[in-house]
Amino acid sequence: MRRRGDPAGRPGGLTGITGKANLMKNMVRYLFLLMLAILLAASGGCERKQEAPAQEASNVEATQAYRTFFGEPPTVAEGNCYALVGYYPLAAALGKISPFPLFMFNREDQLQVVTEQLLRWGEGWDMGGVSVNPFPPGTELLSLTRSGDLVRVELSEPALTESDPAGQKLILAVLGHTLAQFEGVDRVQVVAGGTLLPQQAERGFYPDPEAVMPPGEPRALAVAGVWEEAAANPEEVSVFFDRPVRVEEVRVSVDGRRLEGDYFTSVFDMAVVIRPKEPALLQEGLPVTVAWRVVDRLGRKGEGEQTFALARVEHQ
Repeated sequence: MRRRGDPAGRPGGLTGITGKANLMKNMVRYLFLLMLAILLAASGGCERKQEAPAQEASNVEATQAYRTFFGEPPTVAEGNCYALVGYYPLAAALGKISPFPLFMFNREDQLQVVTEQLLRWGEGWDMGGVSVNPFPPGTELLSLTRSGDLVRVELSEPALTESDPAGQKLILAVLGHTLAQFEGVDRVQVVAGGTLLPQQAERGFYPDPEAVMPPGEPRALAVAGVWEEAAANPEEVSVFFDRPVRVEEVRVSVDGRRLEGDYFTSVFDMAVVIRPKEPALLQEGLPVTVAWRVVDRLGRKGEGEQTFALARVEHQ
């Protein structure tokens, strides 16, 4: 595979950024939902395009929680970017949560934006047994207010009436740990259906660091294609990872044959994007095998091979 801007190419290496403005917007929105559903996220509103390294690094602000779990954040070509983390409940470790990266370009209303996206957990995606959904169907954010070190979150009734005590505890953990990463926030009070959600004190929920399991080795999460309206085949295919990574090697194959085309890395270094030479080979749901060797920004190495069903993203 070759580097964008490096005609000679370097096997196993990827450094370019690809994507049209509208296409990148679609992919980043999809990536946000995918991260929330499985391990990942990136917020909407990103219409950045980078064809070559920027002359000056953009202003990327990261919370301490992000730096602790994922190291230095990646840079982007332009604009102010904010690197945060969200948390998801582990299916294999009852009561435990683990962080995933979140990126956004808007400074305003970050507490509310992140909370609203957390409530969309798993939307349109197979959770695959990695995580459990802490929010019952129909749960909506009714209000969010901050007073000093306290953030008060009011949810709709399903969070109370359609959730058992274990589920309510997970709701508190997910919201509490996510919102407490913001400067000055120490506790979260969650109300559902007008009632203080059980499993918390009157003063609110104080996040317990013992409930958090650090992320393991980086890994691939899914493969998705982007379809133009009325197109029979995707114009691009992306292999998503659970965090920003440096790609040492990625091999993508269909029916035992390598998927030929141009390979690049995406915004935030969280995906390998392929522009296939033969798009006609690709159909929604097609089994796609990915073998990867990657390293994250804290030096954790990940290597593996897995077959994914090709998911479909509409380019609007």
